[in-house]
Amino acid sequence: MAETKNSRFPIYAVIATVAFKLLFLLTHYIQEDAFITWRVAQNLLDYGVIGFNGDTKISASTTHLYVFVSYLFNLVFGKEYFIEPLLIFNSLLFTIGTLLLSHLVLKNPWHKAIFIFLIGILPPSIKISILGMEYGLLFFLEMSLLYYGFHKGKKWVLTLLPVLIMFTRIDTVIFLGIVFLVDVFWTKKSDGIIFLAEFGVFCLQWLSTGFTSVNW
Repeated sequence: MAETKNSRFPIYAVIATVAFKLLFLLTHYIQEDAFITWRVAQNLLDYGVIGFNGDTKISASTTHLYVFVSYLFNLVFGKEYFIEPLLIFNSLLFTIGTLLLSHLVLKNPWHKAIFIFLIGILPPSIKISILGMEYGLLFFLEMSLLYYGFHKGKKWVLTLLPVLIMFTRIDTVIFLGIVFLVDVFWTKKSDGIIFLAEFGVFCLQWLSTGFTSVNW
């Protein structure tokens, strides 16, 4: 019984960390890059165009997945009220990502709980989650890939998450490349599906950036 109760400490730490971060909503401070993504999301809602200037097809963001997430929050909560729910969602995703990371590096539930809270309240962690940036979503996807894909061996995760990660930020090809190489040297074999998924999405991202960077 006591062991079961102790195993819940990391979950309690996730809740406590997200609750603590809510205080930063009172500052009304948001990273400026987030407004670019949110404007693109609103233009997608209003004009059906992933661009910055209304219905003009000029690229403004490479964080495609975050654009679509922001679009959904605009759709559900409306243009006037979507920001706070989205920031809370970002913080929750980042903190769950920290929980997954704690499962990879620690065993003691108390240590995991302390790890989650301390990581969550660091200035960079606050900046990339509760203040609007897409890295809360990105960190969650990356840690899910490491935990469920490589640690738990879920094949569908190894195929799907690299695609979502690269549609969040194209420069995560560096992260995926390192993970791919480590897996090759660690297991002495490679998964061709992962490599093809990464390469294919990289090409799609590059092409989409090129096509939407001009005025049609």
